[in-house]
Amino acid sequence: NGSLSLADIVSPSTLQPLPPGAPAPLADRGYPLRSMTSLAMSGDGGFMYAIGVYDNAVHTWSRDRTTGVLTYVAALVDDGTMHMQGPHTLHIAASGLRVFVACTRGHSIVVLARDATTGELTHLDSTINGERVVTSIATDVLPLTGGGG
Repeated sequence: NGSLSLADIVSPSTLQPLPPGAPAPLADRGYPLRSMTSLAMSGDGGFMYAIGVYDNAVHTWSRDRTTGVLTYVAALVDDGTMHMQGPHTLHIAASGLRVFVACTRGHSIVVLARDATTGELTHLDSTINGERVVTSIATDVLPLTGGGG
């Protein structure tokens, strides 16, 4: 019927600090809501993604499709090779297979592969100041125009 109801509250006080430059295991959830600048739900409604401008990370929650309750899954944290400094805007491609992150401090666009089953994100490519920094060849998203990925 399109109505909304409160399923859960997640606040910064329920999360722990995220170590800079280190992968964030499930037990170390970071402070993604304190500096959140963008939020996106996967097309199937199974996963929610948030970026925190101070975390240099994309945080993933799974969503129970019946209750709507969110469960923190993981964070993909920039280890220095992704150039994801100051992530500001997050977009999930219509196919659900790619996530694009625009970063203000890094002057970059970061392309991530998305596993539709697990919600897991993997770094594919970065563009800094208009120049590609290729870390892998993602031929299924080239060209990026025309609705790819």
